[in-house]
Amino acid sequence: METLTALLLIAIISYVSNRITPVLVRLPIGAQHVLFTGTEYLFLGLLLGPYLIGFLSKEVLDQLRPFVSLALGWIGLLYGLQFNWRDIRTFPLIYMPIAFLQALITMGIVFIVFYPVLGYLLGGNRLLYPLLIALSASASLTSPSAIAVLHRRVEIKERDLVTLVRYISGIDSLIGITIFGLTFAIFHITYGYNQGLLPLEWFLLTIGLSLFLAMIFNLCLLLPLTSNEFLAVTTGMVVFSSGVASFLYLSPLFVSMVMGLIIANTSSKREILYENLVRGERPFYIIFVIIVGGLWTVEPLWGGIGALIYTLARVAGKYLGGIYATAIFKPPFPIPRDLGLALLSQGGVAIAIAASLQQTYQTTLTPTVMTIILTGVIINEFLGPRYLMKVLSK
Repeated sequence: METLTALLLIAIISYVSNRITPVLVRLPIGAQHVLFTGTEYLFLGLLLGPYLIGFLSKEVLDQLRPFVSLALGWIGLLYGLQFNWRDIRTFPLIYMPIAFLQALITMGIVFIVFYPVLGYLLGGNRLLYPLLIALSASASLTSPSAIAVLHRRVEIKERDLVTLVRYISGIDSLIGITIFGLTFAIFHITYGYNQGLLPLEWFLLTIGLSLFLAMIFNLCLLLPLTSNEFLAVTTGMVVFSSGVASFLYLSPLFVSMVMGLIIANTSSKREILYENLVRGERPFYIIFVIIVGGLWTVEPLWGGIGALIYTLARVAGKYLGGIYATAIFKPPFPIPRDLGLALLSQGGVAIAIAASLQQTYQTTLTPTVMTIILTGVIINEFLGPRYLMKVLSK
């Protein structure tokens, strides 16, 4: 009963917040961007959580964990559906290596910065690497929300540059989600029923599961469905794929992303599916972020210091990544040297990675790493629009 009451309250908050979304377009760009990304709901979840008001008690949050897995699957599927090759190839092919290289450089810098400290604290613990990869992968991500908000409010002359920034922010998360998702196979959490498989076998199982789920989903989409039936099938497949991935201690985010990517390139109903998911995205996402906020065990001292280091390392990675990526793969138009500073906004996928880490890899440092990522996301959401405007206004 307590869990149902908590979920009902969160759903009401989500509904009301979604209804006032049109009002947000009247706010200043910086505030509008922060509110559109939903990071304020982290604080609301933290306030309602067990360490403050206590409405979302530990027992309630434990019962809501399956919803977190469901939300990770929803986010992954929605993201994967964007990768339709017919749409991607309308852009210059050179944009893709630029996006991927700057993401890899950012990952590398953050990994190198945090490796000595976490390596010293965890010693030879094999779970050191999932923590490091979560920090690195989340740092590599770029949210497209900042450029979307800015594009609606400000007239920008450099259309080619805007297109490149939008392309990078839409596609570079593929690297972070993939590397973090495969971490679940390489550093798999092993319990009785699934002992004995090697990392390569878990990797093949992850890919095979994604392909199998995509095939089942595609077969379902071939049926003559009404709009309500279509929504029910979609929800059922997200629940099923997320549940199976979580049961096997694999990444629901990655498995569903691969499933979505396959459907995006094989199903004629890709656009209808995408529209259905987008329609429920914001209220669903708000509920997810509130629950993540409740699950967040804040480590104010070391988490705060780590978040500042994380932000500086991420800024350095994006800046250097932009320089080297565009130097190696030269676009056919002038590129500002500080292009990478236009890619500071992180958004919801970084929160999803933090939640996924907290769901699966429980160590003494997991709360600290989660604090670093979530605090870093909040800082970067404030920095992102400001530097994006600076870069695009040159």
